[in-house]
Amino acid sequence: MATSQYEKKVRPKLPLVAKWCRSGLTDKEIWNRLGIEKSSYYAYQNKFPEFKEIVHKNKEFCDAEVENQFYKNCLGYEYVEQALTTKKEVIYVDGKRVKEISEPVVVELRKHKPSETNAAKFWLQNRDPENWKEKQQIDLGNKDDKPFKLEDVI
Repeated sequence: MATSQYEKKVRPKLPLVAKWCRSGLTDKEIWNRLGIEKSSYYAYQNKFPEFKEIVHKNKEFCDAEVENQFYKNCLGYEYVEQALTTKKEVIYVDGKRVKEISEPVVVELRKHKPSETNAAKFWLQNRDPENWKEKQQIDLGNKDDKPFKLEDVI
C-alpha cells in the first residue's frame, strides 16, 4: 500500500511545524520546509484536522502572547526576580568568634518595569490614528481637492 505524501512529509514533522509557527514563519516558509506545494499545504489543512489545529493554534497563541507582552510594555508592570545571595552566621563562644557559616540563599525581589514610551506611541498611532498619527493633514481650503498651482498661491 502506498504511503501518502502527508504521511511521509508532514505527519513526522508536526512538532517542527508547531515550532515553526511559534517562531513566526510564514505559511510559504513552512510549506517550503516541508517540501510540499502551496496547494498541498492548504489541502492537508482541510483534510487533516490535526495539521490545521497545529498551524492555527500555534500561530494564534504566539500572536496573543506577543500582543499581551506589548500591551504590558506600554503600561509598565511589576514582576518578581530571583537573586542569589549569601546568608552568613557567625558563632561566638565566650565572646570570641569561633566559626562563620555561610550558605547560598535565593531571595525574591519585587521590581517595576516602567512603561516604554515608544511602545505606547506605536500602540496609540495604530489604535487611534486620527489623534496620534505622525503626519497631520491640514485643510488648506481647496474645495475641489485639487492641488494648488504655484501661481494661485503667489
